[in-house]
Amino acid sequence: MYLNIPDYDECRKEIDEARKTTNTGLCGACERAGNGGYTPKTQASAGRQLLIPNYWTNHVTDETEYFGLKDRCERYFALSDPAAPEGAEYGFKMIQAGGKDGFSKGFGSRAVRAVGAKSEINPTMRKQRLLNEGVPSDQIRDFGADEEGNRIPDLIAHDLRASFCTQLARNDTETAYAMTKTGHKLEETFYRYVQFARDELDKDKDKDMF
Repeated sequence: MYLNIPDYDECRKEIDEARKTTNTGLCGACERAGNGGYTPKTQASAGRQLLIPNYWTNHVTDETEYFGLKDRCERYFALSDPAAPEGAEYGFKMIQAGGKDGFSKGFGSRAVRAVGAKSEINPTMRKQRLLNEGVPSDQIRDFGADEEGNRIPDLIAHDLRASFCTQLARNDTETAYAMTKTGHKLEETFYRYVQFARDELDKDKDKDMF
């Protein structure tokens, strides 16, 4: 299973009158792009296919482990999955009632934050990391805690890409091969993730972190 990133796609978001800021009828992202639709952030990202796998390599144990992302996606998008309990509406949150918006950036980020809250990512340390990366302090949000009292770090869906790149670097994946999986065209842009792995982790010393 792959996620296809198109070169261009027309804006598909239905904007109600109360939310319109101009007469274009486009969502904010497509309006800012200036061409009436969606385009990737950079040309290097255009037309990519991103693999949605079921397995990953644990860089601590060097073992291949199942985590079922492909299976979960297939089930989540299936409204009549055989394994779904009676009456379950799989996919409702992801496709959004009425099919107006499709998969949204907001939904993806909320899902990532829900997972982050149950991890041991410290929101204070996350904030400091963002500040160190040059993110303005007024753009870093405090999301409080989830229903179980876990503090929610400021994460977005795009952070998963950085995690994947860093994970490849932790596994000592050959840079040229790793770049075929991440879509980077220049070694210099991928190298920052190699540096993250070198600076932050020692596979033997920090085993108890994983």
